Amino acid sequence: MIIHLAGIFRRVIAAVRLVEKAVMNLRPELMPPKLDEAKLSRLAGLASKIDGALPGLWEELLEEFNCEAGTSLEFADFQGIYGAEEHDTWVRRLLTQQA
Repeated sequence: MIIHLAGIFRRVIAAVRLVEKAVMNLRPELMPPKLDEAKLSRLAGLASKIDGALPGLWEELLEEFNCEAGTSLEFADFQGIYGAEEHDTWVRRLLTQQA
């Protein structure tokens, strides 16, 4: 009985490895786009400064963000990010949706 269970266990492990291999070999078009981590970090820093900024302190930052990210976001789009998620997560999602 123990030998039989060991054989079953080996087959289950082999099947799991096949599934893992299949999952790891997704077609490139199904993978999320690779993002420039330095750009992501710069944009997250800008988003952090814009989020909750006082009047007169965000206008140039917003222009810089939109220029580098290729977006046309408004000041209101940045408000409340801090309470909902990290700025780098927000920027990563924004850039991924753009691609």
